[in-house]
Amino acid sequence: MASIAELIAADILEGRRFRPLDESDAPPEAGYAVQFDAAPILAAAKGGVAGRKIAWNKPELMEKFGMKAPGAAHVFCDDLCRGDANLKLADYMSFMMEPEIAAVLAVDLAPRAGGWDRESAADAVSHFTVAFELLDRRESTSAHAASILANNVFNAGLCYDTENGVKPRDLDPAKLRTVVEHDDQEILNAVGAAPQHPLDAVAFLANHFNAHGVTPKAGEVLLCGAHMPLYPVEHPGRLTMRIEGVGEVAFKLG
Repeated sequence: MASIAELIAADILEGRRFRPLDESDAPPEAGYAVQFDAAPILAAAKGGVAGRKIAWNKPELMEKFGMKAPGAAHVFCDDLCRGDANLKLADYMSFMMEPEIAAVLAVDLAPRAGGWDRESAADAVSHFTVAFELLDRRESTSAHAASILANNVFNAGLCYDTENGVKPRDLDPAKLRTVVEHDDQEILNAVGAAPQHPLDAVAFLANHFNAHGVTPKAGEVLLCGAHMPLYPVEHPGRLTMRIEGVGEVAFKLG
């Protein structure tokens, strides 16, 4: 009989509906256990691990999902797109996106004495750039944290700017203006939209994955938190994100 991790991995790979955990009161760590069992299956099918993502890294979201810390998940290589990408809406069941700042790692985030913090994370990041996280909720309406974590927090990849960026110690997220456009409509124009300092997000992801026996590798792309609520896209169109001095990225859904 297939394990729950094998079933969820197959669901993700075959584009089937979201599968919740059987135990409706399962704690977050139960969801992580499934996620870390499913990740090697997904990585083998999707060309390896390309990065990591943070989720729910605002106090109100942690409270909503009953979390004492943010969530985290994997990003896989075949789901990574660069620059001006063309995607097919038909490849997703419930496509959504989130605009974010992303960190590109200069070195491995190996376990270190005392753990990772903002200062040590700054030494490990090559640069920050802009990215869209791509998500497929696969018709889920669940707010059960463990089930969402088990399903890799809906991640369906990311699109990021490979040409531009800013050095970690030059990044001041409180002063950055994030602009997002859907076709000709501006859907976000806000200063200081990052949910937390991106270096704190990097430190959290390093400590989280280290605690689970995993070392994020140099070259990986780490998503540092959404600048706006989940945004569903139900019809073909073009999405563009830019942060002056950091970068610009776009993708087209056909």
